[in-house]
Amino acid sequence: MSEGIKLGNRELEFINLFELISTVKVKDCIIDEGFNRIIFLVNPKEVGLAVGKNGERVQLFKKMTSLDAEVIPYYETPEEMIKGCFFPFDIKEIKLTTNLKGEKIAYVYTDPSIKARVIGAKGKNITRAKIIAKRYFGIKNVIVV
Repeated sequence: MSEGIKLGNRELEFINLFELISTVKVKDCIIDEGFNRIIFLVNPKEVGLAVGKNGERVQLFKKMTSLDAEVIPYYETPEEMIKGCFFPFDIKEIKLTTNLKGEKIAYVYTDPSIKARVIGAKGKNITRAKIIAKRYFGIKNVIVV
């Protein structure tokens, strides 16, 4: 987990529950109340195991907590981490820049025909990417182009 990230009792309880359900070690847990979901970050090689066949493990978590569970692969680089936030969509490229205010911005390039789906209903996918990019890499904004 990134240094400086502190987890509260609620996050720790969700991690413990999800690790029991999935048998996968969770690297981080983010509560996103705006979308009534918990975002779990796990080793990229264990995402499938964490989700379970046909999503059975995330469905069990939802049944037990009334919260959606989303499993995202944890990567060390911002480009890989942001790309993982948009899986299974085809992301062509991610460019990191700094604006005039000195804020880091990530531009996510995808095919225009799937741009709306990449962003997600009510911005659900882009919000997830923004939360994770800010939490781990200090990226102020993520923009899908």
